[in-house]
Amino acid sequence: MNTKISHLAVWILVVVYFLIGWGWYAIFGEKWLNLHARTMTDIERTHNVSAYLLAFIASIIVNYALAC
Repeated sequence: MNTKISHLAVWILVVVYFLIGWGWYAIFGEKWLNLHARTMTDIERTHNVSAYLLAFIASIIVNYALAC
C-alpha cells in the first residue's frame, strides 16, 4: 500500500475548493438571493473571518483524508 501523500496536490485542491465556491456564487449568487427573498444588504453584515477560517481548516482536513 502506497501511503505517500502529495502535499502540493492537497494544497492546490484547497485553493481550487475556494475558487469553485467563489465562481459558483459569482454566477448564481444573485439568483440564490432572489429565490430566498434576500438582498445583498441582508447578508453583508454576516461576513466574519471565523466562518472562512473554519471552511479553510475543514477543506484541509477533507483533502488530506481523501489523499490518505
